[in-house]
Parts: sequence; structure tokens; C-alpha cells
Amino acid sequence: MDHPLIQLQDMGRSPSKEMLLTLGFAGKTSFNNAILGNTSTQNFFYTIMGSELDRWQFVQNVFSDRDDVQLTIFDKYADTPFKCLLIALLIRQMREVLSLRYKSIQVLMNNLPAEHPGLIGMAGDRFDTTRHRNEFVQQAIARIVGQIFSFSCRRNHLRKSDILLTTEDFTLKIRAFPSLTKSWIMGNGASSYLSAGKLLDEWQTDFPCYNQSGNEYDKNGVYISADLIPNKK
Repeated sequence: MDHPLIQLQDMGRSPSKEMLLTLGFAGKTSFNNAILGNTSTQNFFYTIMGSELDRWQFVQNVFSDRDDVQLTIFDKYADTPFKCLLIALLIRQMREVLSLRYKSIQVLMNNLPAEHPGLIGMAGDRFDTTRHRNEFVQQAIARIVGQIFSFSCRRNHLRKSDILLTTEDFTLKIRAFPSLTKSWIMGNGASSYLSAGKLLDEWQTDFPCYNQSGNEYDKNGVYISADLIPNKK
């Protein structure tokens, strides 16, 4: 099921920490979303947002049009061209929907658990080597986001958040269970037979995105947990 495109309302100037506390956002504010259905690549971030639009409206006003927004994204299961495409699209869609000006972007990934050099697959197939995965995801981010970023790949990155959005005043921590990309695969059809290069060439296409956790595995869906936290000074 495609999530409808939503235009968040502009509340004017970004609220101060004191204004948010007055409006009831005292201390850590948490909101959650369980994704049971399918989506599409151009609606990926809207699907993560879910129905908590009043909360996301606050997030938009906390982070929009600031010059000190830093983004860190971690995913240990991005092992196919399609999943790497989702990472790049997520960075771009967050920037557009929340009206962000990234000061810095950091992308963290783990090494692939196994390698099979020389095995050439399609957009939904696992990469043969970590090096080829790293090359593709960096090409995807460079083309789709069009902004300087840092990339790090290790045997085992340890992160407490899958998405970390920070400014001097606030931090937004987003966790995705089992991960940002693990449960998502390309929908059936001609698009599943695209090569990795062709997939990247057609990144603006709205490809179907099939949720395995909501259909085949444990049927508990993809669980999103977000915490908006005033930074201590």
C-alpha cells in the first residue's frame, strides 16, 4: 500500500526549546510506527513517518532551515543495490520533507558477512563483495543526494540509532527493527530484473517496495521508534 504524499504544514519560525517545552514537549518525546504493508521507493520516508504527523511537524520546525544539522545513518543489512538505493533516497527525502540543510552527512555500514567474488546479480540480488557494495552506495548517494558526505565501513559498527539527526539544541534518534532496509525487497515485475547500473539510472522511478516482515517472516512488520530529545547544556 502506497503512503500518500503529505505536505507538512509550515508553522513559521523554528520554535525555541522553551517554546516546545511550553507546548508539552518536556524532556524526551517518543513516537512509534509499525509498518505492516508495502510501499514504494518514492514514498519510503513517508512510510517511516507513519501517522504521527503532529509529532513530525514539530520535528520539521525544530530542524528546518538550520545550518548546524548533522545526519548519521547506519545500516548493517544493506547488501543489495535496491537496499542501497533506499538509503540514498531516504537521505534525500528527509532533506526535502523536513526542509533540512545538512551541515554533514555520515553513512556507516558493516562488511558483508560473506563474499562470492565474480557473482553478477540483478538489482535485488546480494553484492558479490563488500567493495562493490561500498562503491555502489557511494555512487548512489553522490548522484541522488548531490552533497558531500563521509562513508565508513567496518567489520562491526556498533550504533544505538539507525538515524541520528542532531543540532546544537536537539537530537532526533530513530531506530528501525530489524533495520532500515533488511525487510524491504523489490516487488515482482520487470523492475526486479534491472541491473544495478540501470536501477541507479532510473532512481526517480517509483519502484514497488515489498515488506517481507509484514507478509512472510514474523508478520510483526517493521517497527520504527523515534525519540526527540533536548540536548543538555
